[in-house]
Order: sequence, then C-alpha cells, then structure tokens
Amino acid sequence: MGCGKHEGDTKGMWYVGVILSIVGSIGTNMGVNLQKFSFMREAKHRCSTEKRSYVRQPLWVIGFLLVVGGSILDFVALGFLPQSLATPVGGSTMVANVAFASLFLKEKFTRSDAIGTALVLTGIIVVAMFAEKESACYTVHELVALYREPLFAVYATLIGLACIALYLLSRKMERVLKEKGKSSPEYKRFSKLHPVSYPALSGLFGAQSVLFAKSMAELIKTTFEGDNQFVTFGAYAITFSMLVCVFLQIHWLAHGLQHFDAVFIVPVFQCFFISISIFGGGVYFKEFAHMTPLALAMFSVEGSQD
Repeated sequence: MGCGKHEGDTKGMWYVGVILSIVGSIGTNMGVNLQKFSFMREAKHRCSTEKRSYVRQPLWVIGFLLVVGGSILDFVALGFLPQSLATPVGGSTMVANVAFASLFLKEKFTRSDAIGTALVLTGIIVVAMFAEKESACYTVHELVALYREPLFAVYATLIGLACIALYLLSRKMERVLKEKGKSSPEYKRFSKLHPVSYPALSGLFGAQSVLFAKSMAELIKTTFEGDNQFVTFGAYAITFSMLVCVFLQIHWLAHGLQHFDAVFIVPVFQCFFISISIFGGGVYFKEFAHMTPLALAMFSVEGSQD
C-alpha cells in the first residue's frame, strides 16, 4: 500500500479525526437549517410568482458555505479515520439538528426527538469504542482495483437501482401533487413516501461522496509522502465522481427542505447517509475484515441504531 515508512505519522491520531468529524457535522447541520430558514422566509414574504430559486437566496448561500466548510472538515477527518468510523461519528449532526431546528425554525422538540437523540449519542459512543481506529494508505492503482472487486460491483448496482427508483418516485409524486392536489386519492396513496424520497436520494448520493472523498484523502496523503498520485486518469475520475455526488446530495436535500420540515428531513437523510456509508466503506475498503466478532456485532447494532 501507499505511504510506506511514513504511514505511522497519522496512526494513533484517530481522536483528531473524531473531533474534526463532529465539528464539521455540526457546522454542516447549522448550514442545512439556515437553508431551510431561507426557504421558509421566502415562502412567507413572496408570492409564488416572485419566489427566487435557492441559489439566489442570500441566507441559503450562507448556509451552503457552512455546509461546504463542514464538508471540508469531514474530508480532512477521513485522512485520520476509516470511513466506517468517521461517518457514524458524524451522526452527531442529528443531535445538533434538534437544537438548530428549535432555534432557527421554531420546530417542536418532542419526546420522540429526545429518545432518538439519546439513541444517537449512545450509538456514537459505542461505535467509537468498537470501530477500527487506524486507516491504511492506498495508491491510485490500489483504489481503482478495489472499485473493480465483484462485491463492490454488486453494491454499486444496488445503489444505482435505488437512486433510479427514488428519482422516479419523487418525480411522479411531484406531478400528481401539481395536477391533482394534496387531498387527491392518488397522492394520498404514496403521501408518506414523498417526503422520504428527497432525503433518501440525498443520503445515497452523500454516502457515495464520502466513499470518493475517502479515496481522495488517501491519494492526497500518499502524494504528500512523495509519491504523486495525480498523474493518472483514475485520480481525476475519483475527484470528478466526488464532486458530482456532492452536488446531487446538496440538490436533493435542498428539494426536501423546500417542501418539508427539517426536523424530519435531516434525520431521514442521516439515516440513509450513515447506514449506506458504513456499508459502502465496509465493502470497498474491507474495513469489517479487521474487526473482532464482538466488535463487528456491537458496531453493526449501534451503527444501524444511528
């Protein structure tokens, strides 16, 4: 693998990655709630014909910059942590969401929210205890080889099919809602799935952005050790794929926040984002192979709880 004799420089510093991941996730969540607040203010003060697209709303842009800043910290954290640890620790954003949704959006904090928050905190602690702490180094050739593994091909196919199904569902529900209204039998039949489709799509694309970002972090880490990885097509293909997935994550999350409450959208997004990221990291980087049976069992239970 890459990094060679310098690989130990970041070993034992997993706690730095944990701190960066938590701070980045909180910043990201604050940005998401600012974006939702921008949508609410736009809807309140402008008629339907005067509403601006989200990219033309100053508050949404500020929220977007916070999301970008948080994502950068998450990206740096991936240089210190395995993906299967970085992502569930980032679930602290669900806890922050409760506070920010109440502060900015005046959304009620219910008993269910309290129970869910407690479960998330418990899950984060247990995941941090049992997950693999050290992250290996990779060259671009090793990363490309991992993308060609049969098991990863199955994973990628399933993710692709899920994204297509959710996209078609969201478009169908938008069409029915526009043509026949919210109270129509056609809309009511799938009304519970409509608000789920947006954050689910965002979470699926977000999970893939983390996978590509982790690959990028490894390439940068190996490059800094004197072995330049950005001289092949594979490195730039990974970079491009990461940027596309980040854009689609932001796009579908914005759609969800535009139509539904952040206190619902963000937890659903995190549910898909965390679970698929854990699974994807385990499949691609074979991170689960280094865990003891007890650690794997505890990690699986608490990771799914997040």
